[in-house]
Amino acid sequence: PGAFFVNPCPTDAPRKRIEFAAIQLDVTYNKKLGWHNPQQRMYVLEEHKKDVLAGRRPPEPFSPLLNVGDCVEWVLTNDLPERYGGTAFDREMHTGEVSIHQHQVHYDVLTSDGAANGWNYDGGADTGQTIRYQTYVQADVRSNSFHDHFYPAITQDAGLFGGSTVHPAGCTFSDPTTGEPVTVGIAVDVRCPGEKDDFRNFALFVEDHVPMFQPPGASSADDARFETKHGV
Repeated sequence: PGAFFVNPCPTDAPRKRIEFAAIQLDVTYNKKLGWHNPQQRMYVLEEHKKDVLAGRRPPEPFSPLLNVGDCVEWVLTNDLPERYGGTAFDREMHTGEVSIHQHQVHYDVLTSDGAANGWNYDGGADTGQTIRYQTYVQADVRSNSFHDHFYPAITQDAGLFGGSTVHPAGCTFSDPTTGEPVTVGIAVDVRCPGEKDDFRNFALFVEDHVPMFQPPGASSADDARFETKHGV
């Protein structure tokens, strides 16, 4: 998958491999008020997955770091539950497939579109499966957004989306605190070949319509009318 019919990448393009997973966990947005989403869905690096699920690493928006000219191999594993919802916001439904559908970059639409449109191949991973996509960063598009394309009306509200930041060829990325190289991050140091081209990069995500709950009794005496097993 990713280059069965049309390979968007030049033969001499630098290659990157991003191994990541789609996961679900209970995420608190406001600790003081207790606002939380009990079925938050997100993309996370495979190497960070266990720590995020165990609460040892705070979750953050998924923002890979790319360079112009990169040929990127995306290796996605579906670690989501097959069922979603059953709350005051969403009826219970089957969501047994996941993908990554990208914008602003080149790819073979038959095999790397992350969808199941027309005669294109089914571009999703069933629960427990892993799928590979391939994209080419053909120009300085600054950023490229992506999301699941099998249940987008459901999972985007729950947080299953992300966006890469795109930088000039030759730039490298490191953690501002440790100095260690990184492949994803919402706050990173970027060092480029030019003498005065280094900078710190920030990626900001704004999310609407998040299905959040808060503990009963936190805001109003009428909370009992709307109380559920997840909160109010």
